[in-house]
This record gives sequence, C-alpha cells and structure tokens, in this order.
Amino acid sequence: MKNLKNNFNISNELFEKNILEVDKLRSNWFNIKPIEREKLLIKQLSISKNNLLSSMQKFNIFLSKNFKLKELGKDKNIRLNFVNKFAFSYKNNSRKEYLNKYNSGYIELEIPYLYMMHFIKYSNEVGLISDKIRENITCDSIHYEFKLPEKYNLLLENRINLCNEWASYLKFNNFNNGLFKMAWFF
Repeated sequence: MKNLKNNFNISNELFEKNILEVDKLRSNWFNIKPIEREKLLIKQLSISKNNLLSSMQKFNIFLSKNFKLKELGKDKNIRLNFVNKFAFSYKNNSRKEYLNKYNSGYIELEIPYLYMMHFIKYSNEVGLISDKIRENITCDSIHYEFKLPEKYNLLLENRINLCNEWASYLKFNNFNNGLFKMAWFF
C-alpha cells in the first residue's frame, strides 16, 4: 500500500490508518507480549487484505487512465504459481472478483495486466529469482507480447537484477533456501 501511495498517489484514510498501525506494530514488536502480538498481527493482516483488494480496484482504474498497453487475446490467461497453494493470475475475461478461494484450499489473486507484466519482465532476466519465476509461470502461449515505457522497463530490470544479485550472494554464503523478496523461494 505504501508503494501505491508513494508511486501512484493511490490512498485513502483507511489505507493511511492501516499503514500507520502496521508500522507501529513493527516498531514495537519486541516490546509486546507474544499473545498480544499475535492478536494484533492477525487483526492487521485482515485489515490489510481488505485494503489491498480495494487498492487493486483503484490501481486498475489508474492503469486504464494512464497506460495504453496492448493486452493479450481474449482467451489469454497467465498464472504465476507460488508455494502453499497461492497464485497470481491475469484473466482478460475477469469476473471483477480479485480474490478467488477454491474448495481445495487454493487461493488465486487476479491482478491487473501491467502488474502481471512486471513478473513477465522479471522472468526474462537471468538469476535465481528470475529462474524461479520463469519456472512457475503458465500461459496459454509461450510468447509474451508487451512493451513497457523505457524508463519503467529500466526500473523493473534494475529491481529484479538487484534481487537476483542478493539471492546469489545468499546462496554463495550457504543460505541455500528461504523466503526472499517478492515471496520467492530460491
């Protein structure tokens, strides 16, 4: 939510309050009794989930007003699978439901086209994180057609290259697995 606020000026009072409460919880984490910490964490996660779903709608509106991207064909579906039965997906024929829960326990978060293109861009680079993303993307077609503005493209390239470099450093120093930036296990 901080990135949406700082980079896209997407915010409201509920987002602001949630951001402040999470920051407060983080700064006082070790001063709070474990049972109270758990209660506060669960409360903030619940509030954050609702705010993030709301922000996805606002982000979609922002994208449609500010970017003219050529979207994929009508039947095009892209899925990015994470561990623990979770995935991001882009569906051109979206039902306007951002969070889908299935009986199997699988959770799918539908994200805007531009946001999915971030991951496509990340998967096209070289490194541990990029490789893991590439291994976990499924699409109706292997060929991804998209063009991002040059400055934006460079920003994403620098970001994923830094993540890949950090992951390589950790791997080199015998941190052989673990949760890493952008929720990827390497």
